[in-house]
Amino acid sequence: MRCKGIISILVRRGIFAGRVQVNLPALWYNFLWFILGLAYKLEAD
Repeated sequence: MRCKGIISILVRRGIFAGRVQVNLPALWYNFLWFILGLAYKLEAD
């Protein structure tokens, strides 16, 4: 998954250092909605 790779890179760089615990749920939430929207679009077509 590309998304996971990007997250791991950010974590490794320390951008989310100390705030990973707070940010991950929000990221997963956005990711889930993105997948749902994509599936809905594909269904509509």
